Amino acid sequence: MAIDSSGDYLNMSARGNNPRQLLDELIATFLGKLQRHRPNLVRDDGLMIETMIQNADKKSQVALQVPITLKSSPSNR
Repeated sequence: MAIDSSGDYLNMSARGNNPRQLLDELIATFLGKLQRHRPNLVRDDGLMIETMIQNADKKSQVALQVPITLKSSPSNR
């Protein structure tokens, strides 16, 4: 799995056999792990974009783009 934050989207990708399962795992990773460990990462109201590409050898590549805002963390006092 690859994760990249560029612009106003968090871009995640993965490769494997079952594209729907891969996308579900990326969504679970974002909602269950990334948001919990990065409180300054806030999902915007925009649509999540799912992309699936299945090659002839049945290997799939999927991508998930999540609209985000990076909030400033409070300064230490």
